[in-house]
Amino acid sequence: VLFRSIGLAERDINADGSARYVPDARADSLWRQAEESLARLRCDRVDTLLLHHPDPAVPVEQAMETLGKIRDAGLAARIGFSNLSDEDADRAFAQGIAQIVQYPWSLLDGRRASLLNRAGTRGIGRMVFGTLAYGILAGSVTPDTVFDDKDWRGVARSGQDPRTTGGPLFMGDMFQQAMVATGRFSEIGRTMGLDLAAATVAASLAIAPAEEIIVGCRSRQELEGLIVGIAQNPPRRMVDEARSMAII
Repeated sequence: VLFRSIGLAERDINADGSARYVPDARADSLWRQAEESLARLRCDRVDTLLLHHPDPAVPVEQAMETLGKIRDAGLAARIGFSNLSDEDADRAFAQGIAQIVQYPWSLLDGRRASLLNRAGTRGIGRMVFGTLAYGILAGSVTPDTVFDDKDWRGVARSGQDPRTTGGPLFMGDMFQQAMVATGRFSEIGRTMGLDLAAATVAASLAIAPAEEIIVGCRSRQELEGLIVGIAQNPPRRMVDEARSMAII
């Protein structure tokens, strides 16, 4: 399955040599971004094409109308959006073009659950990312983890706001609450012979306000562990604990 996001265009180069991207949802720019993305992928069509970020200069309805034309031209099988505010998302829902949305969600973070549920009632597909809570629910982050200076999680642990989706989970008392909730849940997983990541996948598939969850892995071993979670039918005790875990 191939999915791509558009809506951010390269503008110039930062002092460190990296590219700087800014929101750009003008029609000609979205077409160019979509076509260039397909060229890089060496394919004629993607399964899902998302408006990645709102452009303050372009009404969301106009941007989604352009995505609809890109889909109708055969460049994408389905279209949708991510990172829109609740207000903009509701306007896009009312337009009736979006077929899928993508938002962050995990057992610890239910901030966008209401929006995802509204999408579901309209028959719009839903996918969620950040399901492993940026390492917390993968078991790779513990209270003693020391992050690299450039890691946004380390920035958050130092008390500064990294201005990222997962930032609040790593700041102050919130991080300690996440560790406690994760510890309780991990114990339940162990009684089933599951590591934390596999238990998280099993419970997330059972209760997530979405049809698709996105998780990452860095090795074949990690992938095989996640597959174990997919195959599980979590017991009531695990599901009940999972439903009580959200701290934001």
